[in-house]
Amino acid sequence: MIEALKDDKVINEMGGRFKFTALVQHRIRQLMDGARPLVDRKGRSDFEIAVQEIIEGKITYQLEGAEEPVPGMADPNAVVAQPITNTEVASPSAEELTAGIEAIAEAAQAAEAEDANEPPVAE
Repeated sequence: MIEALKDDKVINEMGGRFKFTALVQHRIRQLMDGARPLVDRKGRSDFEIAVQEIIEGKITYQLEGAEEPVPGMADPNAVVAQPITNTEVASPSAEELTAGIEAIAEAAQAAEAEDANEPPVAE
């Protein structure tokens, strides 16, 4: 994967190092936020996955307001990495939070009771 970056072909197709780096950074953030990789993970880091997806032409970028993705990528059906605009996160209700806290408290009390019934371990 890193060998492919020694050749400037991929970098030039993306429009330069800055655009390539911005796309890699954006894709890493998507992967960290739970996006599914478009290539086999095989124990690779999010960085390696993002670069491999770009090299294989599986993702590209689209300029804001443009109707077409940036030309020059290998796959015209590539996924387009776009800025995340909707960051709504479902928040638990007060009842759900209370139930969760009570469950944690009960588990802690059970663990303490279990520890109190065990003989001390000699060191």
